[in-house]
Amino acid sequence: MKRNTIARFVRSFCLAGVLIGGYVFGGITPASAQQIGDDKLGRCFVAMPDSLMPLLSTSEREELCAPRGIYSNDNRIEFVTTRLGQLRYERSNHTITLQSSSASVITIRHLQLPDSTFILCMVTTALLPVEDSQIAFFSDKWEPLPTDRFIQMPQMDDFVLPCTDKESYTYQATYKHLRPFYMRIDISGAPAILTARQTVIETLAVEEKPLAAQFLLKESLAYMWKDGRFVFSPSITSQE
Repeated sequence: MKRNTIARFVRSFCLAGVLIGGYVFGGITPASAQQIGDDKLGRCFVAMPDSLMPLLSTSEREELCAPRGIYSNDNRIEFVTTRLGQLRYERSNHTITLQSSSASVITIRHLQLPDSTFILCMVTTALLPVEDSQIAFFSDKWEPLPTDRFIQMPQMDDFVLPCTDKESYTYQATYKHLRPFYMRIDISGAPAILTARQTVIETLAVEEKPLAAQFLLKESLAYMWKDGRFVFSPSITSQE
């Protein structure tokens, strides 16, 4: 019952985090799209379909991507206060991140392919009641691309410690409580590194957590962007 309730809450918060943003930025003056210039990520952000980004209108996205005087769009953080809370906009060289109150985070990452074209990776994360991420890939014109072309997504068994006796009674009794499986995904760095951290342990009852902790990795799994694909990098994982 507890797991089903959490699953419903996660779906509700993901939706709420997206819909709440529809009320944000009520008084922003639109900026000219021409101001964005050679900012490829900015142009893609402005051109996002409303179905993918109902948080902000096109003119509001133009305003966020427009240069601020002599400053570029890189390494900038802005907060906008509304009656429903704050929207946090963070911009770095290759990434745009939007956080709607404490409900959800959307990260859009620019990734270059070997032929010098680029694609977009979008990670949507529900923050409450447990962190859980979904990942999607798009062309620069927001055409959906198959996820398995760019990464072999980690599964629950990838977070189980290699030395685990999967035939043991304790493991078998714990395993059935690890569904549905939740994980937090983040992208950072240059070249891009994607990290995936299991959060399913946070959904367990207090007395179940120590049992699960015997079998599950505490570290994140790391994947480096290489030759147009996120490749599992155990050396990075072991250093965290």
